[in-house]
Amino acid sequence: MAALDMDRLRAHARRFADGFTPGQKTITVLGVVAVVLAGYSFMTWASSTEYAALYTGLEGEDAGEITQELDARGIPYKLADGGRTIMVPRSDVYETRVDLSAEGLPNGGRDGFPLLDKGGITKSEFSQRVDYQRALQGEIARTVEAIDGVGAARVMLTIPRDDVFVGAEEEQATASVLVEPTGGKELDAETVQAIVHIVSSSVADMTADDVTVADSLGNVLAAPGKNGTMAAGENFERQAAFESALAASVERFIATSLGPGRAAVTVSADLDFSVSNTNTTRFEQPGGIQVPQSSRTETETFTGSPGGATGLLGPDGTPVDSGSQPIDYSRNVTESQNALDTIEENIQEAPGEVERLSMSVLLDADAVEAGDIGDWETALASAAGIDTTTRNDVLTVTRMPFDTTAREAAEEQLNGAAAEQSQTQLLDMIRYVVTLLIVGLVLFLAWRAIKRSEANRVPLRVPLDLRELEAADLVPEVAESRRPAVTAPVTPIEVQHLPVESEVANIIEQQPDEVAMTLRSWLADRRG
Repeated sequence: MAALDMDRLRAHARRFADGFTPGQKTITVLGVVAVVLAGYSFMTWASSTEYAALYTGLEGEDAGEITQELDARGIPYKLADGGRTIMVPRSDVYETRVDLSAEGLPNGGRDGFPLLDKGGITKSEFSQRVDYQRALQGEIARTVEAIDGVGAARVMLTIPRDDVFVGAEEEQATASVLVEPTGGKELDAETVQAIVHIVSSSVADMTADDVTVADSLGNVLAAPGKNGTMAAGENFERQAAFESALAASVERFIATSLGPGRAAVTVSADLDFSVSNTNTTRFEQPGGIQVPQSSRTETETFTGSPGGATGLLGPDGTPVDSGSQPIDYSRNVTESQNALDTIEENIQEAPGEVERLSMSVLLDADAVEAGDIGDWETALASAAGIDTTTRNDVLTVTRMPFDTTAREAAEEQLNGAAAEQSQTQLLDMIRYVVTLLIVGLVLFLAWRAIKRSEANRVPLRVPLDLRELEAADLVPEVAESRRPAVTAPVTPIEVQHLPVESEVANIIEQQPDEVAMTLRSWLADRRG
């Protein structure tokens, strides 16, 4: 029974396939293969594990400890960036990071305060001091690395031993910090000051002047005695940066009117990098009113009788007689000290004051008329802050023809890049559209082939005498009852071949196996 059913299915499938032309069969097979491959690719992508970075920039020691812990926990991982980056499945990133933090990982490849938990009471005082210094160095280094822009840091401390003698001269604690900026960029002044103050505040009796900071490129960023003065190289860099910034600002100002590439600006500045402090003390009356703070009055009187001594000596040294005039003497002295407001000012002038500024501007003769030079001088003097009275600054504006070869080449290159980008985008769009059209065409041809095969499929027609013969074979009693009684000789009738019979005959000649299989299936269905 099952074999017969399979034969019938194969027969139906063969008839269905025979309805396609060889080209339609090829296109249909290719479409099915493309759909299967696309489905397989999608399932592979959907079932693949997406990895995310667990830690980056790890030291070798930290990477080894973390991978051992991941192996022990059975968490899959991948290494990248030469082993400095560890990646785990994205769904396990945060949970794994929390679990490893509870284990003290990563520790930055340095010793921290957990180092003090190691050892026992048998440690010597020297070992305890060394462990404390190592732990403090590791903690400060990790704190410095947390600053944005610092990729790695190494801290070395020199902590003097406490002296028990009173009045003894104590050594000063010092620190040196080596930092590695991220991306090869130099650290700005604010970041350097933050590092200096973090280190100095983390060690007892350490000031900012006791901290030295250098980067991996060999530049000294901060050092004792360097806070108030700058090296000659730094002065030159700051002066060059000021000149470049001012020239770029003036060029942008000109470009808003004439367009880019129509002006050339050169700036030369004399900057004063000296540091000066000015202390001033002034006394002022409070509100313009004299308020006495203290006063003193002294009065002296003297009265003498006539003919008495006056208390004066003559030329010979003998007392002078007053004669008949009485002596009357008085003296009054009054002293007042008024209250005044005391104003003390401490002014520290920052380095970098502009002492003299010289600027030369060349304007394109094709874009500027000769009569407009005066207006441009006035506008540029205001834009650049030129002071010709106090500082004796110099501003020169010249109108000259420009060489446009470089500008035209740059514009041509820019236009070529834009055209190439547009062409690339157009090709990508065409590629996508063609891909969609091919897929749509394959689906359309497959659908059309199916419809055509259904339309060309010819139903198998069986003559009535064949059905009667089949019925007689199946049920003899019924056939015998239906067979007419022969009472008289039957006159033979000429057989006329109908179109249906001719068609059935052609089908039997072309597909004998299929017709036989069909008949067997009918017989099997009716017997069953």
